[in-house]
Amino acid sequence: MRRITNIRFHNFKTAICATEDCELIVENAYFENVQTCYEVKKVKKKDKQNKKLTSNNELNLDINEVIQNLHNLEIQSKMNKDFEQLKKIKKLKGLIGSKEFICEYLALREKG
Repeated sequence: MRRITNIRFHNFKTAICATEDCELIVENAYFENVQTCYEVKKVKKKDKQNKKLTSNNELNLDINEVIQNLHNLEIQSKMNKDFEQLKKIKKLKGLIGSKEFICEYLALREKG
């Protein structure tokens, strides 16, 4: 449950926006020049489809596993004080989704 008390909204298009499954209590709220005081949005059911990274040779990588693996490698590099590998991991995090990412990631995994 969420509780909002003693709040003032001034010059907002929509002051409070919540999903229909949210339990919200608002006390002492003041609205000035607000188009919509509150809006209730329907909950969208998310399809649980794993996002995949695919290279030309049809290698499928689960993006969630890749990010978790990069995070674990980063922690391991910090513990081992391997700053060269840490630099490569940080570079890879910036390349996620690009064409260069898969080759760089696989090379890092082979080395590590």
